[in-house]
Amino acid sequence: MTNVYSYWHRNKLIAQPVDQFTKYSWVDVPHPFNLTDLACRLLVDFHSDNVRAKETAALGIVEGQSPIQGCCKFLREDTCLVVIDGLQSTQDWDLIKAAFLSMPIKGCILVITNEARVAKHCVDGVKDQVVNIKGLAAEAALRILTKMAPGGEHLTPKNAELRDLTMLKCGGLPKVIADIGQYLHESRWDTWMLEDINANFMAILEKDPRFHSLKGLFCWMQSYFDACPDSLKPCIFYLSVFPFDQDIRRRRLLRRWIAEGYSRDKSTGSIAEDDGEMLFSELVNLSIIQQQSLSSSCNKVVMWQVNGFFREYIMSRPMEDNLVFALEGRCSLNSQQHAGQHLTIRSSWDRDETVFKSIDLSRLRSLTVFGEWRSFFISSSSSSRSNNMRLLRVLDLEDTTNLTDDDMAKIGKLLPRLKFLSLRGCRKISHVPSSFGGLKQLQTLDVRHTSIVTLPLAIIKLHKLQYVRAGSTDAWDRFNGTVKIISAAEAAQADGGNGIAPIMPAAAAEEEEEVKDPSVPTWSRRAGALVRSRFRRQRPPSSAPRNVGGVEFPAGIWKLTALHTLGVINVDGSAFLLKELKKLTQLRKLGVSGINRGNIHQFSSAISGHTHLESLSVLLNEDCLDDTISEPPPSTLKSLKLNGHVHRLPPWIKQLDKLQKLDLGMTLSREDINVLAKLTWLEVLCLKPIQDGELRFCRRSEHELSYIEITVLEIDCCSSLQVNFRDDICRENITIFLKVIKVHCFAGSSLSISGLAGVENLLEVWLTGPMGTTSSKTYCANFPSIEESLY
Repeated sequence: MTNVYSYWHRNKLIAQPVDQFTKYSWVDVPHPFNLTDLACRLLVDFHSDNVRAKETAALGIVEGQSPIQGCCKFLREDTCLVVIDGLQSTQDWDLIKAAFLSMPIKGCILVITNEARVAKHCVDGVKDQVVNIKGLAAEAALRILTKMAPGGEHLTPKNAELRDLTMLKCGGLPKVIADIGQYLHESRWDTWMLEDINANFMAILEKDPRFHSLKGLFCWMQSYFDACPDSLKPCIFYLSVFPFDQDIRRRRLLRRWIAEGYSRDKSTGSIAEDDGEMLFSELVNLSIIQQQSLSSSCNKVVMWQVNGFFREYIMSRPMEDNLVFALEGRCSLNSQQHAGQHLTIRSSWDRDETVFKSIDLSRLRSLTVFGEWRSFFISSSSSSRSNNMRLLRVLDLEDTTNLTDDDMAKIGKLLPRLKFLSLRGCRKISHVPSSFGGLKQLQTLDVRHTSIVTLPLAIIKLHKLQYVRAGSTDAWDRFNGTVKIISAAEAAQADGGNGIAPIMPAAAAEEEEEVKDPSVPTWSRRAGALVRSRFRRQRPPSSAPRNVGGVEFPAGIWKLTALHTLGVINVDGSAFLLKELKKLTQLRKLGVSGINRGNIHQFSSAISGHTHLESLSVLLNEDCLDDTISEPPPSTLKSLKLNGHVHRLPPWIKQLDKLQKLDLGMTLSREDINVLAKLTWLEVLCLKPIQDGELRFCRRSEHELSYIEITVLEIDCCSSLQVNFRDDICRENITIFLKVIKVHCFAGSSLSISGLAGVENLLEVWLTGPMGTTSSKTYCANFPSIEESLY
């Protein structure tokens, strides 16, 4: 328990260090709520370290002494740390506050609740006193499980797979994991018990008396779903479309909600996208949707996953609430009658054509396919019941394999009511058929990361199109690497607090290891260094797909006046597109490639009047950002990405006073840093330096500004780079606002970071890149405290 309190102190949830408290108490809120019962639990727990005093307190309560007064005496006379776990309503807190906090107390009270609304009420709306705690990571969850059920680390491959699946279903909730561990301990990791709890996970947790301690959690979940607004409930149940461990892009989910009618324009003036953002935020606040590990690459979007426990709960609800039907594993012919409104095909399904053709799809609104595509999923055969999908609104085939151009023709002819179509990641698709011109209701078309380089003339018939994503602006194909996350405290403890952190290429590190005495670890001389990891990196094979750049659009796109997201559009040699682009005044997000000296001025003129534009991504074919550009982008920009031939900051960047995220494919000079320091709203800075150099987020002269007030710094390093946070004027580290540093290194590059000790608000350092197994083990062996922080 001391470790928990220490964690809270490090994260500023409590002001005093742990050893300054004289009394501790952690109590569960009784349900239904009873103030006297809560006070009894609290008073007795204050004496938990003294059996005689505990018995005296219990006896006094029996004899009629007021437990509320007893608690108040402790709170006012002793420095107490109290944790109230499981608060469910604002009314209950008002009673607690009136009883215990009518007069000042010496210590601190922490409240644990499942609802953000209740948490905000407890702190009177003070934002920085509310913390949304994430579920446990897989490694931490496994440690709790094996502590409760020893032997879980050494299982047969089958039982280990069942154990890991059980962990996913626990959703990182410590109470659930601990109870599951006790349950498996009693069964001694019996295979039948593991299979049973996986097959009937939620039913066992809700009905088995051995899980009685979870009753409060299920009561809260049931009451929440009963009172859930009609606008939010279908969004929650819709999440069961996605399988376990499925990464979900936020925009993918929002556009699906819009197509389904869950998110829509409001009479108040807010648009469907904004409505969807609010619904999404609500699910994040409830931890129903959780953010996955952040990528260090600026080119990769943040991914989300459905919490495994909430997903199991959703799937266990009656069919009248949950209208999602899944095909997975092996399904018998008699087990499938109709698919309801939403059908999801898992990668585990055996693709039995007879079973699929027996399903009634006449009411189907959405079809989502994971894994392999089969042509019979959309059939024109009159003998198949599966050909009747004319009500289908959503067809999501993202990252599906074996989808071909022949299948595209059937989509255009047989699914006239489609509003959402995603072919993202389907590499074999190279052609959009003219039959797509018949999809008059289509709002969302996503063909990003396919082999499509040209969109047909038929596209201009789709006047309801709002969102078109195609092509790619990624300059490099990325290979998966090992991710290491270390705490800011570990990052700053290097060489007397200098925070010097060299990151060496794999080859250099291996050569050094051959020269040095292996009995004296090189890194042990700087035991607290940020990292000395060795990146073993590979060149992309010549066969790797490299669809870099935009897609050619036909003349007439100016007719698609509903467009608010468009990209990546290739305008190289297409002056007519720039003229038409000027008429798309509703654009809020735009991606363009093919910008050069010949069209930069026309492009600048085309977008200068786009007063709704918030995000702009540009791929430059030539270095053409100079002082001759008279019309800057609109000042409404919040995100700007400049890649390709970028050798200087554009002079007009000073005018973008609302800019929050900046992504640059260049190395910044000290003058550039001073310019960016004047952008007061800038929060995220992404850099892809292509030349050797130094980044100094500090001063070398009195005339330079001290720092940029960014919170996230991302670096994709393919050169030799030094990053310095150390102030040469004061000869000491300076305090800046950085919270997260994310680094990815490529082959042949090297990177060193110094002055991290002065970054007082730093929370995480992310390092990615293919790392050798040997060096990873050496790294962890020499930094056991850092290894612990990884989890």
